[in-house]
Amino acid sequence: AVEALNWGLNGEWGSPKNPWLVGAAMQPAIGFSWLPLNLYWYGGHFIAIAIGMLGVWLLARRLSGSTSLAWMALLTLNLSGIINFDIIPYNDNYLLVMLWPWMALFFHLAISRSANWWPAFALAAGLAMMAKYSTFAFVYFAALSTLFVPQIRRCYRQPQFYLAVAIWLALVLPNVFWLWNHDFAA
Repeated sequence: AVEALNWGLNGEWGSPKNPWLVGAAMQPAIGFSWLPLNLYWYGGHFIAIAIGMLGVWLLARRLSGSTSLAWMALLTLNLSGIINFDIIPYNDNYLLVMLWPWMALFFHLAISRSANWWPAFALAAGLAMMAKYSTFAFVYFAALSTLFVPQIRRCYRQPQFYLAVAIWLALVLPNVFWLWNHDFAA
């Protein structure tokens, strides 16, 4: 909480440890002095996890076609360290737990249903990358799939894909410039 508060107070596009989203997530607590910091921090974690769990349920239902299996996927999260460790209040991975299921769902929808899902994927992927750099692994392989999988390669003929690229760049480039100006301190 102290790190996130410090990053939020600095208001920069990055920090020596994380990109800008962790600090940006603290901005409401900084801006509204009447809001108790502990309530915001704990409440924000649980709301973010709930949003992520909804994403897991929707992704599992979409992939399996079964509501029962979607509930099973959601409930088995309790057996993993993802839910048990990453929502601990001093762990900023809660943002990934919130964003990764939606990123995967939007990618799946963009390649299987409609190109209109590309901007949503870019938003989720850009925000997740600005929460933790580890998201780059998923985004890297998603980008590779657009080159090597013919059914996905059709995205290059869709204007929604280029809008998605612009959204993603708008979210990520400020951090890239920050890293450049700080000798890649992260």
